[in-house]
Amino acid sequence: MGSGLEGIRNFNRAEVQRAGLSYADLVRASDVVVTKPGYGILSECIANRTRMVYTSRGDFREYDVLVRGVKRYLPSAFIPQEKLKAGDLEGTLEEVLAMPDNFPALPLDGAKKAAEIISERAGLL
Repeated sequence: MGSGLEGIRNFNRAEVQRAGLSYADLVRASDVVVTKPGYGILSECIANRTRMVYTSRGDFREYDVLVRGVKRYLPSAFIPQEKLKAGDLEGTLEEVLAMPDNFPALPLDGAKKAAEIISERAGLL
């Protein structure tokens, strides 16, 4: 029996750049992202409908707010640091992959909306 981790691949920044890919491309192509919650990765996973396995991130003031967002907008599961560091991901990955596709519909045009508001207030529209 295999480890169940055969499909996992780690990419370093140089490999991604040489392949002409962006961070968002990797998130979009992934079934699950394993990470510590942060604003960037959470927004990328939401926008690309990518599941998340997350761990704690120590003393980070916004952690609880980010975890609430993860739970609200993504099929997700928590993995303790000890299991993550030991490479014991199989059960947690299976758990999150078995979850229903619960990706609430959200508008993804925030930059356009912000530009419209700024232009309107600056008298450009």
